[in-house]
Amino acid sequence: MWQAYKAPAGAKVAVALSGGIDSAAVALLLRQAGYEVFGITMRLFDEGEGGGESGSLQEAWAVARRLDMPLVELDLRRDFSDIVISHFETFYIAGLTPNPCVICNREIKFGRLLDAALAHGADFMATGHYARLERFGEAGPFRLLRGQADRRDQAYFLHGVGLGRLEHLMFPLGGFAHKDEVRAIAEGYFGADFFRAGESRSICFLKGAGHVDYFVEKGLMEACAGRFVDQTGSVLGPHEGYVRYTPGQKRGLKVVTEASVSGPTEIKPVRGLTVLDIKAKTGDVILGPDSACYSTSLVASAPRWIGRVPVEGESLEVKICHWGYLLTARVGPLSGTDYSGQGSISVFFEEPVRAIAPGQHVVFFSGDEVLGGAMIERSEALSFAEKADEATIK
Repeated sequence: MWQAYKAPAGAKVAVALSGGIDSAAVALLLRQAGYEVFGITMRLFDEGEGGGESGSLQEAWAVARRLDMPLVELDLRRDFSDIVISHFETFYIAGLTPNPCVICNREIKFGRLLDAALAHGADFMATGHYARLERFGEAGPFRLLRGQADRRDQAYFLHGVGLGRLEHLMFPLGGFAHKDEVRAIAEGYFGADFFRAGESRSICFLKGAGHVDYFVEKGLMEACAGRFVDQTGSVLGPHEGYVRYTPGQKRGLKVVTEASVSGPTEIKPVRGLTVLDIKAKTGDVILGPDSACYSTSLVASAPRWIGRVPVEGESLEVKICHWGYLLTARVGPLSGTDYSGQGSISVFFEEPVRAIAPGQHVVFFSGDEVLGGAMIERSEALSFAEKADEATIK
């Protein structure tokens, strides 16, 4: 029988501390439950980069001091740059929409950080992720489940962690239905003014408004020049750099007319069209009617399974982005899909789906259980007849 997993009493637990409310609440709850707790945190980029990395480290130390517990600080700047930031830059320049948090969780947090926690004598590493673990019997396999707090569920980000890693993990917040419950626990002990206001940013190393500012500062925008082109091949004009766009985007589409002796550079908004595709080799961004942004299927590569491997024809629920809704889909042909992270998988949706972005991940759920996920390579658009009948698209 599957049952919620609880680590043995008195186990030594490393808490991955970010300095925020969630990880602080985890450390507090585990200490109150009688576990031997110490903190572990990581430096991911140089001080002053990423809009406040040093501040997060200071807050992690403040939590540890308040709880009077040891804290191990790891310097993972090189690994983070070589793996996560490199992935982020490479994918955007390739015309894809990356999800660096998935890569970070797989390679850094539940890779390098977990290894360090175990090397420092921990039996388990606990994090503030909103997810759950169950075990079959007392000595059976583990499985990863979605958190009870539906809109805060973070199981999407954890699909690539690896089956062999689950036995070393704890997610104490997975059973909470609301973030406010966790906040009340943390603020009740640390005080309401102890934590910085606001939620943590989804991509920790970005400055300013988002990834566009990052590419401008790095001097990478010239490599992303190109044109807006419609579905017939007609050129609408130069754009401002294709890393600004993602499939499904309607806002912020502007044609740039170069400066000439007759006047300054002119920027004209593009109205009534949607980004359908990005062709990085030519720099072209393909625009068209919003109805052409819907797809009936996708193909994803390098699937990683944390649960059982689904079978062709099986009906499951999937997510194509973290904040997206669960979508009903049927598993199509699988190629070389085992636990090695090789091969590909096709997915057919019950209803047309808008704005599938290559580079993101499709994650598979059987009920609340996370089976695994794969990186989206491409989507298959609706046929011409289906596109023409926009009334069928919801």
